[in-house]
Amino acid sequence: LEIKKEEQHKFSRETAKEFIPNPDSAKFRNQIGECGEVSYKEADGKDIGFQRFIVLQKNIVLVENQTDQKQFELSWRSACTPSWK
Repeated sequence: LEIKKEEQHKFSRETAKEFIPNPDSAKFRNQIGECGEVSYKEADGKDIGFQRFIVLQKNIVLVENQTDQKQFELSWRSACTPSWK
């Protein structure tokens, strides 16, 4: 079971990296399933602090502050909140 969970986390991290600039700068924390937090550097090198992310599907990832905030919160509540409690 632990191996499957780690594979899921790795898949989610790799998928999320495709949706941020400078994927090599990505750092992850507080990951539960497809939900977690990522920090990264912008194209100009500016550090972006930890932002929540949700991997909805292989080609659909929502990153906080890159998505409409209201839509992000609704998605977070339905996809992530049950696991985070």
